[in-house]
Amino acid sequence: MSFLGLAFLFALPLAALPVVLHLFDRRRNVVIEWGAMQFLQEAAAEKTSARKLKQWLLVLLRALTLIMLILALARPMLPGQWFGQSVQGELIVLLDNSLSMSRAAEEESLFQQAVQQAEEEIAAQDDGDYIRVMLTSPYPVWLTTEPIRLDQSSRKMLSDLLAEQLPSAGQSDHLAALFSAVQAPIEQGQQSRRILLYSDAQSADWESVTDDSWGDLQAAWQQTTIPLEFEQIDMDAGSLQSSNVAIDRLQTQRFVVGENDTVPMVAQLHNYGESSTESTQLRWLINGETVYEEEVPSLVGEVSHDALFRHTFSEVGQYVVTCRISGSDSLAADDENSAVIQVIREVPILVVDEQQEFAELQQEAYFVQAALGWKYGEPLQQHTVYTPRVVATEELPQLNLNDFHAVVIPSFHKLDVQTVRQLESFVAAGGGLWIGLGPRTEIDQFNNYLHADGYGLAPLPIQQLKLADIAVPDDSDRAAALRIRLDSDDHPATRTFVRQDLDLSDILIDQYFQFESTAITDTSSVLFALNSGQPLMVERFYGQGRVVVQSVPLHLQWSSLARSQSFVVLVQDMLGYLSEPKTSRFNLQPGEPIAYKLPDAEVLNATLETPLGDEVSLSAEPWGEGVQFRSSRTALPGEYLLQTGLPGGPIPFLVNRHPSESNLQSVGPEQIARLQELNTLPQQIIESEAVQPGQQTPVWSVLFLAMIALLSGELILSGMMSRERFGTKSAEPASRAPAGMFDPPEAPRTSVNPQSPREEAVSPDRELVSNKST
Repeated sequence: MSFLGLAFLFALPLAALPVVLHLFDRRRNVVIEWGAMQFLQEAAAEKTSARKLKQWLLVLLRALTLIMLILALARPMLPGQWFGQSVQGELIVLLDNSLSMSRAAEEESLFQQAVQQAEEEIAAQDDGDYIRVMLTSPYPVWLTTEPIRLDQSSRKMLSDLLAEQLPSAGQSDHLAALFSAVQAPIEQGQQSRRILLYSDAQSADWESVTDDSWGDLQAAWQQTTIPLEFEQIDMDAGSLQSSNVAIDRLQTQRFVVGENDTVPMVAQLHNYGESSTESTQLRWLINGETVYEEEVPSLVGEVSHDALFRHTFSEVGQYVVTCRISGSDSLAADDENSAVIQVIREVPILVVDEQQEFAELQQEAYFVQAALGWKYGEPLQQHTVYTPRVVATEELPQLNLNDFHAVVIPSFHKLDVQTVRQLESFVAAGGGLWIGLGPRTEIDQFNNYLHADGYGLAPLPIQQLKLADIAVPDDSDRAAALRIRLDSDDHPATRTFVRQDLDLSDILIDQYFQFESTAITDTSSVLFALNSGQPLMVERFYGQGRVVVQSVPLHLQWSSLARSQSFVVLVQDMLGYLSEPKTSRFNLQPGEPIAYKLPDAEVLNATLETPLGDEVSLSAEPWGEGVQFRSSRTALPGEYLLQTGLPGGPIPFLVNRHPSESNLQSVGPEQIARLQELNTLPQQIIESEAVQPGQQTPVWSVLFLAMIALLSGELILSGMMSRERFGTKSAEPASRAPAGMFDPPEAPRTSVNPQSPREEAVSPDRELVSNKST
């Protein structure tokens, strides 16, 4: 026997308390001799032995009651199975609630059918079995935090809980869900575990499976101490329409635009079926209102189609742009997609130029301003939302850099310690810094002040100035010239170069500063490189901000970058990326946090509404001179609404769904074979370990019942002894004589302990005899 609350056993000596009190109460009192009592001594002797037996029995019941209470609180465990306890099993239900499970089958969705089958399986389980339920999208999460033991009330609770669930817009990870189910804690008395996965057998839900990850799952399976059984219940997805047309994403060059800017947006339609589709109607909506319609032609199987839409936003605010098609496929949840466009008046940018008195083409800031649509300090008719202000280096200490979102140094010269510390504080607070190295850059000053052995702003130190092998190549040598190579095709600042046909590969490099590439760490990354392998543009996160350093200047010297079409895109996308920490992002990927910044507000509380309708309370965090509301509960794709109580209504945030969830291709035979192998693992080893698991049965519930029974017996025995001692009260007659007419003379009083052998002297029977004698 073992005890879970061993400390309670130290209270066992208290069980002797009734015995001690009984013995203490038996002390003799002073006896007063009374002559009339001699006639009752014989009757008293006959009843004394029986009364003593009842008294000791009462003491025993009280002591046992205390013992049962103490032992029950100590929670003893007995080895093996006792009290006729049956072997308990556990059923773990894995419900696939991903986007594809919302497909309609007859009048119900696949998810509703899965819930019904799961309820039938739970209803077939015996009372006392354990039940766990897990949802697999957007990540595995237990619907019941603790295993539920089946009884009449828990069955009703589970049924109501399952009826409330809905399919999400996310993607499932069945491998992670199965791993969590296998490693779930084993409950007391549990001798087996059965895992049921209800899904539509979509291959996208098993994307995370690799040979290593599957080996880890098999190892975890064999390490369990109880027999396991797995079964995948496939919904009738094979009879449904396999073709599906989805809007995978909405693309635009910039999600932050200025007033009266015309924004081009592209909706990417994808036919995931093998056969061609019929022509369909496509609608563009802004904040739920249709603004444009067009007809989409027939789509060939397994191809994509881009639909272009342009719109001019004339007022500041956030706009939800939605593209929707009128499809006839069974999966309607992916027939639309949305994006949030933020319209603002300006994004202030600071540009440092030491050659403002020179001619236009010789000014260091000229090409940066031109790429933003500015000339001579004035905006052109077609200008961006970025508003540049050009200053000299010596003016920086007099400026409040927090008024700007990013600082651009097109050609770095040298900075004093005070200015470097000012830039460090600016970037750490969320600002962006873009530095181009130029002809007047001092290597030692840059390495000592900006890199500072890895603790400064610069991602990497520089070594020396390098000349291209072919500085000015002719037509025969252009293939061997030094060019720019895109090194990160998924970076937010370089993503446009992958999706658009730009002249990035035509840019020639004459000379550049060589970075010490061996110093690359986890805090630095390469955005662009040369075709020789040398880094050209490197990035580093510093505090809440970002720093980008490139080995060529942002003007005509050393390269043809400033004369290319790519330069305009590079400047605008890079400034948008560097300014991002100081602005709020409204288009997110699953898991990216929502961070809404209010620079001049003092709002303390806000409410975030999730795509499922749940409300999350948020508290303001200090940010600059204002506040920030932040939440990381964005794993579920869909629209989130932030309520701050300020004018303008709720602020929308959109978390994009994964396009692979629209691919309804079924799982392949290789994965099916892997799943079937789980039940063929060496079960003999697992079963032999389960025969002698050291199982222990909790018995404290039985001890509580025994305590209640003993307490009831003590109350009954006490009542019986009380009636024997004092008699029962007789009913009063209908009429009675005047008070005192027939009252007997008062009997002499004695001090007698009712627990002593002489307690018969004051019993009702003896008083009656004494009165009659008198």
